[in-house]
Amino acid sequence: METVLSTGQVGRLLGVQPYRITYAIKTGQIGEASIWFLGKRCFTNEDIERVARHFGMGEAQVVESNCQGSAG
Repeated sequence: METVLSTGQVGRLLGVQPYRITYAIKTGQIGEASIWFLGKRCFTNEDIERVARHFGMGEAQVVESNCQGSAG
């Protein structure tokens, strides 16, 4: 089963404020999330990679950011 995260969860994973992700989508800088559930964006792994690239992060930075976030 594929991982699906909310905008807030993606923001925490990448270290980016969720409003910045929403703004980038609304202004057409990045594509919309693949899945909507109960009126909320749900990001797949592919979507998360696309968001990370937009904010200048590679895959290694995403993993590192995630590890640092879970340490506290």
